[in-house]
Amino acid sequence: MSRAYSKRNSAAHQYDDLDPQRVWRTLTRDIPALRAYLVDEMLPQLLNDQGSDK
Repeated sequence: MSRAYSKRNSAAHQYDDLDPQRVWRTLTRDIPALRAYLVDEMLPQLLNDQGSDK
């Protein structure tokens, strides 16, 4: 998580150093891949964990 935070700080405070292609790749490839992983892998586990707490 600290890498994400440092990237956020870099984007917020040193935006003139950002590589537009890298930003675009993150937005169009990396974030959708992360979302798919969370929905497919993590969400079912979380839902199962909640069901077992009852």
